[in-house]
Amino acid sequence: MSEQQTTNNIPEELTQQQAIGLLIQGVEMAQSRGAYNLNEAAIIAKAKRAFAPAQETTETTEASTPATTETATID
Repeated sequence: MSEQQTTNNIPEELTQQQAIGLLIQGVEMAQSRGAYNLNEAAIIAKAKRAFAPAQETTETTEASTPATTETATID
């Protein structure tokens, strides 16, 4: 993704959730460019997880719960 595309799609007013999302994206971009050492990256990853516990819990639950399929029969 180019920086031009990223900056053109940002609204003037942000909700707190949007702002946190942008901050996380910025941190991820910096990490992909090697901006942090291993210890710093671990601390940042821990902080990032603090903002998404419900999403991670949902994904874990969905992954561990077997899918049930209902079948209908026509008599």
